[in-house]
Amino acid sequence: RKITNKVVCNHRLSIFEANRAMLKQLLLIFFLVIELIAKGSNPLVTIKNNMDSSHVGDSWINQYSIVYDSITKNHFSRTDSLNIYGLGYKGNFPDTCLNRNLLIEIRKKVRFASIHSEFGVALSISIGDSTIFWDSKNVEIKTIGEWSEIVIDYKIPASLVTKNNTLLIYGWNRNRKFVCDFDEVEINFNELIDKSFVPDNYNIFNYMNFYGAFNKRIYGSLFSIDFNAEKDRIGVVSKDGDNIINDINVFLEYTKSKSDKKSKKLILEKYEELTVEQDGEVLKVHISFPSKIAKVNIELICNNLTGTVLIDSKVVFNLNVYVQRCAIAIEYGIDIGHVLTKNSLIDSVKIYKEYWLGKEGVLFSGKVNNYLIYRNQLGTSLQLTGLSCNLLLNLDLNLDHPMLHFPPLKKSSASYRNRSNEYYKKGQELKGGLKFRTVEKNQEILRVLKNPNGYLASMIWTEHADFSDIRIQRAINFGRENIHAADSAVGGFIGHGIPVTKSVFYDNPTHLKNAEKDARFPGESISIKGSAEFVDLLKQLYKKKQEICLHTPDPFSTNRALAMEAMDYMQKNFGAVNWIDHGYDNAPSSNREDIVCSGLDSTSEFYMGDLWKKYGVKYFWNNFYEDSGLYANSSFYSFFTTPYSGWDQTYPTPEYFRNPLDRNFISWRTTFTLDPADGSLWNYYFNEQRLNDLVQSRGNCILHCYPARVDSTTGFYSYSGNTIVVNPEFDIILKRLKEYGDQGKIWLTTVKEMLDYRLKLESVVVEAGRSNSMIVFNNSDVAISGLSLVTEAKGISAGEKNVRIKDIGNERIVILDLAPHEKLILQLN
Repeated sequence: RKITNKVVCNHRLSIFEANRAMLKQLLLIFFLVIELIAKGSNPLVTIKNNMDSSHVGDSWINQYSIVYDSITKNHFSRTDSLNIYGLGYKGNFPDTCLNRNLLIEIRKKVRFASIHSEFGVALSISIGDSTIFWDSKNVEIKTIGEWSEIVIDYKIPASLVTKNNTLLIYGWNRNRKFVCDFDEVEINFNELIDKSFVPDNYNIFNYMNFYGAFNKRIYGSLFSIDFNAEKDRIGVVSKDGDNIINDINVFLEYTKSKSDKKSKKLILEKYEELTVEQDGEVLKVHISFPSKIAKVNIELICNNLTGTVLIDSKVVFNLNVYVQRCAIAIEYGIDIGHVLTKNSLIDSVKIYKEYWLGKEGVLFSGKVNNYLIYRNQLGTSLQLTGLSCNLLLNLDLNLDHPMLHFPPLKKSSASYRNRSNEYYKKGQELKGGLKFRTVEKNQEILRVLKNPNGYLASMIWTEHADFSDIRIQRAINFGRENIHAADSAVGGFIGHGIPVTKSVFYDNPTHLKNAEKDARFPGESISIKGSAEFVDLLKQLYKKKQEICLHTPDPFSTNRALAMEAMDYMQKNFGAVNWIDHGYDNAPSSNREDIVCSGLDSTSEFYMGDLWKKYGVKYFWNNFYEDSGLYANSSFYSFFTTPYSGWDQTYPTPEYFRNPLDRNFISWRTTFTLDPADGSLWNYYFNEQRLNDLVQSRGNCILHCYPARVDSTTGFYSYSGNTIVVNPEFDIILKRLKEYGDQGKIWLTTVKEMLDYRLKLESVVVEAGRSNSMIVFNNSDVAISGLSLVTEAKGISAGEKNVRIKDIGNERIVILDLAPHEKLILQLN
């Protein structure tokens, strides 16, 4: 161990300061244990009503349904043809439940008069006069004429559990011909335990290892560095006593082989070397962590002139490893002011126990100043834990670039392996860092919206090309199969101006027939080489700003010559940069050229990596979320975001990411397949409630669907006599979507347009200036049009810069263009 102090460091903390630090950690341990005990025991709140006691009160409704049984001398609630609604609860969520994910458990005793009795337990949530959620679950009882106990539960996301929302729970007679009775109502409000995506036991480890007080301090005018070389601790404290950093450790999770099913975990906390330097107003600390797997060097730089604290790290691997997570773990000792979430929203009233922030950030609240971390590009993501005070800088996290691999087998078995871990060779380096910026206490913060021109949310339709027919293609794009010109469209995607990322087959060399799926379509599955009519249609769609790309070159595994021909054609005619994998499976015929099969295996005859680069293909559909089941059961009420954004912010859900096998290729995700059974469900899926939720949560939804597939369920098209037409109900929701687009709420776009813009945003730097100003800088050689910044500031001044202002509730969106390397100062008041 080497410890070097390049300045005299003989200041020792007072006994009071040391004891206060110790007390703070003990209290954190205490509250952690209390929380764990609470979550594993009783409900947050229990409400009961047996209809005989005095607690029948204002929160209980439909009390007219209560009758008296003179034999048992017992009251119960009766539903029949006159009173279909029984005793129910209506009121605010209990205070102890607010802003928590809930499992609401409803217990009742039920008695049916007939086997034909139908009874439901309904739950709804409303704000004012508007119902924002309603659902009902049926009750099945086999015993007739006797009391039976039932249990019904509902999972409710924290975003709906607010003080302004009203909860309604009631029983109702679904078949009013027969009597249904119930009694002894009990409603239990349980906290729904969230899945955690931070390292197992890491927080407890930190608490148990955090007793050593700092014993030396190097002073600066704004920041001082505290450390204890014997206890392997380093910290940063402000001149006002804000404990910005209490400790820095390293977490490694890895496997030595890609076939290992269980990863190994390593926490680096013991320093091999600690060097502390002072150069005027710049304080520098170098920490070195040794291990057999990797050596980690961390530079901690406190710049008292600029008011910044920089953490810069470099990991050098000593072995060949597959990394599941490599993270710098920063223990902070200061309150969270605002969490700047992955969707450009602010959490401040309720801070969740855990956040996956992506590239966004957090504002820490100090006594005099605040400290901002925002738009950190030097890592794959940030994660924040509220209770345990950990900020994780993920230099590499596998869930930030999730990938599946379907190995070649003799026949299809839908067998896959998780290949999300990135491979690092011995001697390879992994770098990353972040910066705390001092900002004034009253400083308004600018956040970057993910979408241009003030759009709060985005939606993309992606069409997969399987078993398609030209008649259906015209119907879903132009409104009717007998319309051949885009300018004559009466409905469909083109008729309503809805963009689509449309994948196609270049050829069908095996002459695959649509009749294999539906006898009404005897022709071949449509392809570019096989249909001049289809080529004409595609060129019209391209002129209407639709994105045209390859599903794969043909419906089955492609030879290299055909792949080159297809990509060359698509590049020259449609500027194609996208690739929507078709047959991700194991058999030799199952499109082995796909990126999740053998497309990136340079030893395979189906290797495509060099051709993709040659012909400019760089964006790829990713099937991980749909096939892995990682986020199964995380949806809610058929809302568009999965995992549903209202549960919390814990889920790592990057919208796009660089492929861990080759970072030149960028993957984009879908989370579900949209294939309605018939037209009756379109208004359910795309009603205003769900569209408004997408807007309010600032979500992104990329739809995976098959609108022109012959054996698709008939939700996209139907028949008018013998003529194929766009399904009328589908056409209505396309019109509704267009209205949301025209109102500036939902950006209806293509994958290419979205990713081109998102990649430009990676070069946007936002920093705090002086006197409540914010600096926006385009650190690239490419202009950015429609850059959208959101703030809660009442007034915004951009000098002579031409900007647009859009009001959204209590926020304002600033919309502007930035030239290459342009820097703009915005004054916020």
